[in-house]
Amino acid sequence: MAILTFRHIIVDLVGDPYFPIQRQTNYPAYSTLHFVNRGSAAKPEFELHQGEQPAYRLSPEENAKLLRLMQGITVSAPQMPMLPLDGMATDLSIRQHGCDLSFRWHCELPAEWDSLGELVAFVTSFQKE
Repeated sequence: MAILTFRHIIVDLVGDPYFPIQRQTNYPAYSTLHFVNRGSAAKPEFELHQGEQPAYRLSPEENAKLLRLMQGITVSAPQMPMLPLDGMATDLSIRQHGCDLSFRWHCELPAEWDSLGELVAFVTSFQKE
């Protein structure tokens, strides 16, 4: 039997990314890595949330690395379409006041999106087994 599972990675660049547009927020906590900036754009202070509750505050070095990895993203359209049947599908969203940059892939990150690989590896390192 094929089993398709999802991992949601959300990086909110502002403390209230839902203003002025409401977004889905009820992803299961066990499959979601939700980073929320509780600082400012000039001095970010990201928290990792489990559901609606903060679970971990990133260190200044971790904040800097997260921002650096997001700033290094360069992508183009994938060449090969994929039909997900089983395995892990991943959603990555970077959000700020009604603007989203979102990616979704199944199992393997498309080669054209390699610059996301280090960002995904970094944020998933915070996931508890």
